Amino acid sequence: MPLRTSFIFASLVLFLANPPAVTLAADIWVSPSGKDTASGTQLSPVATLTRAAELVRASRAAKPAEPVTVRIGAGVYPVLETLTLGEADSGTASAPVIWIGEDRARVQIVGAKAVDTKRLRRVSDSALLARLPRESRGKVLELDLAAENIEHAGPFPDYLRDTADLCVVFFNGRRLPISRWPNGDYGYSTMKRVVSSGNFKPRQPDGGVFEYSGDRPERWRSALNEGGVWLRGFWRVPWVAETLRVGAIDPKANTISFAVSTSNGIGSKYSKLIDGTRV
Repeated sequence: MPLRTSFIFASLVLFLANPPAVTLAADIWVSPSGKDTASGTQLSPVATLTRAAELVRASRAAKPAEPVTVRIGAGVYPVLETLTLGEADSGTASAPVIWIGEDRARVQIVGAKAVDTKRLRRVSDSALLARLPRESRGKVLELDLAAENIEHAGPFPDYLRDTADLCVVFFNGRRLPISRWPNGDYGYSTMKRVVSSGNFKPRQPDGGVFEYSGDRPERWRSALNEGGVWLRGFWRVPWVAETLRVGAIDPKANTISFAVSTSNGIGSKYSKLIDGTRV
């Protein structure tokens, strides 16, 4: 699993309808071509929704009896930090605060950042190449996120329920799959043997241990200290998928130990329970 850094992309497309008819006393204009140092007028729009919200608060504080309309021009608006609208951003029945797509404009609010694909480079780091199968070496590309001013949203959780979508990347309008093994939409490996089912309560420090087949997991060991390895699987029943962080890989014993436990421990629900482990 060569992925070291991840970022989450999400988008929201808004078709903003016309608001109720009111006497408009203050208009704040927003445009992708605007500047946040601008005044927010039609001829001098601001560039971000965050700046527009600041102007709304200033207008409400100065003239609380007057309505405010934020007129958003057509285009894409990246929102890379949380935009929170609270009491200070609200109006009243007689002086409402209205956010509207100008002339029913198509406004796209995107929690993502576009990057230049020309900055992609072939992976050359020997430690990363060692994780890849020989047939993939020289074909995998990487991007320096720090150079793109993209910061990590935070560490991945040790336990995820029902999803392994730790990052979402789109290329040419198509969502790319996260690096994984086995490949394929429904590709799964199997545990050779359950050594310990671990704690039967989820998210506890004594995770399960299982024996694996083959030698592929050996290549993941370096990733444990550089970002981590997560495994997604149906650890107990075939209808509950859980994702767990790997705590250790022992190539001599061919075992993988989880950092935290899963719901009711690993191992088939229908297997015999001996000394707290499903065999």
